[in-house]
Amino acid sequence: MNQKMIFYGAGECAKHNIENWLSIGLEPLCFADTDECKHYTYIPSSVEGGGVKILPLKEAVSCYPEAKIMITTSRWPYTIYKFLLSEGVTEDKIYKVGAPKYCDKIGKEFIIHGPGVQTCCERHSSCVPPLGNIKDDVNQYKRYCEELKAVLKIGLATACTGCYRLKDGVSSSDETITSVNISSGLPGGERCNFKCSYCTYGEGLSEYSYENNVLEILEYLDETVKPLRITYACGEITVSPFRDEILTMWLSRKWKGEILTNGLLYNEKIAVCYLRN
Repeated sequence: MNQKMIFYGAGECAKHNIENWLSIGLEPLCFADTDECKHYTYIPSSVEGGGVKILPLKEAVSCYPEAKIMITTSRWPYTIYKFLLSEGVTEDKIYKVGAPKYCDKIGKEFIIHGPGVQTCCERHSSCVPPLGNIKDDVNQYKRYCEELKAVLKIGLATACTGCYRLKDGVSSSDETITSVNISSGLPGGERCNFKCSYCTYGEGLSEYSYENNVLEILEYLDETVKPLRITYACGEITVSPFRDEILTMWLSRKWKGEILTNGLLYNEKIAVCYLRN
């Protein structure tokens, strides 16, 4: 039998993951959100009626006074937890999955993907928006990872709930960034030279793209966090306007990693990068 509750946070994370949560028995009575523009609109889903209504928090709690609240926003989950408590939601009303959880990927994978930075590629659930300065972005990423680990440690349900990567217990590993994953493709420009019908890459990209200053990003991360591996994926590197500069830097810095390409415009520099791994 499904557990029915109020889902707090009606953003992109909710849209991407509502079916994942339904598949593990977590069903929303409604969504709650502070954004007035979203109030009384719906998030599409497979539940009866075809969508879930978004309400102001106080109205949601009033309509469903016995329901628990599950945090479904990917951004600043511990801050949201504190906010709910400040709004009069009692501790026992905030849904918990029980035992503390952890994920070995949190804080170690720095994934630059279109509209933000992610900690993993599994659920589109951990994307924080760019601040426009790579140093600030790295610091914001680290802060986000701390928030996510904090809610997992106390057993709260999060955007990651149900992900196969989660493990019981508390992680004892450090949070050193060990890999950097960079998408290719600029807003409004070519992201790939194939047109595969099943590919959804590029949907929802904002007008700001990290690839506008990808060389600055790589330079900063190479000098500060010393990533052990670089992955260039999610799009086609060979159509990137920065292809030659990226590959030259890759070879000169002797990075390890992966380059994902369809091979149509395969060249010697890419081959050398592959042979190095």
